Amino acid sequence: MSVLQAFQGDGDVLAFPPGAGPWGLVAMADRGRVRIGLALPPRSRPVDVSIQPGVVEQAVLDAARVAEVAPQAAARATVRWLGERARAVGNDAVAAHADLLDTAGAAAFPLLGTAYRTGAAPVRELPRWATGVLAAPTARDGARVGFGTAATRPVIAAIATALLPAAEGGSVRFGPLALALAGRPVLEPDQLARLLREAAAGPIRDWPDPQTLNATRRLCIQVGPRVALGLLRDTARHPDGFARLALAVAAHHAAPPPTGRLPADLEAFTAATEDRMPLDPRVVSGGPVPGGSSPAGTGRPGRRRAARAVPRPARSRHGAPEPATPAGASAGRSPTSGSRSADSGRSRRPVTPTPGRVDGYRVGSMRLVEPRDGGELVAWGALLDNCLADYRHAWATGRSRLIGVEHDGRLRYCIEVGPRRTLRQFLAARNRPVPPADRDLVLDALVHLGVLAHVPGSEVGRQARRAPC
Repeated sequence: MSVLQAFQGDGDVLAFPPGAGPWGLVAMADRGRVRIGLALPPRSRPVDVSIQPGVVEQAVLDAARVAEVAPQAAARATVRWLGERARAVGNDAVAAHADLLDTAGAAAFPLLGTAYRTGAAPVRELPRWATGVLAAPTARDGARVGFGTAATRPVIAAIATALLPAAEGGSVRFGPLALALAGRPVLEPDQLARLLREAAAGPIRDWPDPQTLNATRRLCIQVGPRVALGLLRDTARHPDGFARLALAVAAHHAAPPPTGRLPADLEAFTAATEDRMPLDPRVVSGGPVPGGSSPAGTGRPGRRRAARAVPRPARSRHGAPEPATPAGASAGRSPTSGSRSADSGRSRRPVTPTPGRVDGYRVGSMRLVEPRDGGELVAWGALLDNCLADYRHAWATGRSRLIGVEHDGRLRYCIEVGPRRTLRQFLAARNRPVPPADRDLVLDALVHLGVLAHVPGSEVGRQARRAPC
């Protein structure tokens, strides 16, 4: 293919120049809209990147650089091709003279294109939970997708304005829609419309990930319409409302069931939930022993937890950390050595602990914790902003062992171990890699405790740091 043939649409395919990496873009008709696929070798099917208009734009600009074509010319050619494909399937939401980012979003999501036409700035990525509503051709259809029989006229009118920015040229707002979707199972249509209108007029700027949205929906079902409406309305009053709401959701799922009337104010709800938690739910006198049982509790660090001495692992002659010592255990004694004296006169081989529970085990300034039920995994997922909630079945059936790592009283990392004591994942919040120093200390301790069969090699470590979802 010559450079002159690049960025020339041939039906549903827009070809990129040789050497660009992707072969081109593919337009896939889907009920009145165009899903955009990126053709990558050696895949036989294109990768759907419709929810990432920024990826489409970047792929075109990169290909233009390879072909030594002016980026503006490549972008204009792509806009023309996408506009033609969108109009061919009946999608008229693509505005004339729109830029590439705008066109890529509007071609795949007509309701998003309507927001663009009324002055909203285009977005580079859409939340996955909003795609069903945004793929609808009109606000009426989007309301029916998102709210079913609750899609009354006030709800439809509220959705039409909820996506619009507070000021001209601002980005599309997904927060109001997220609040309404979370409250849909328990709120009446007039309450949903009121929530959408108030959120659209409020300062809220962020929006949740799918796990947080699902956890919030479960919270609304559990607390009922009165509390749910109050919490969701209060969330809309803060620019970082969903960050505040995530803390309330995590605390609620980790705390014991309430016995009295719950407050409908977000801050008061979080405080009341934290007050139901034990002050120090995991550590008992003498410290936990690997393989032993753990007292009931939530795993959330209490606000009034007493300060404890934190033993740090000693260094061996070769510079490697010595096995970590459980909280409360004496330095010269194996965790499973029972009452036998460490200075009995004859040399003993160190006893290897059994791979039982390691809840409360200290590794330097860090502390290992283990979940007791699926609700706690949901809370962990909210705190670490990942999909730990989806691992409840694998954890309950023994296919995955999940161990959290606390630092300064806060959950920082999570480890997944397979049935054969192999490391699957070791990740920080938002599926980011763990700092090497912390990672090495924890892995050495888990090998000593018998949880891992061996410290994984560097290539396994890279595999283990990949995001699970």
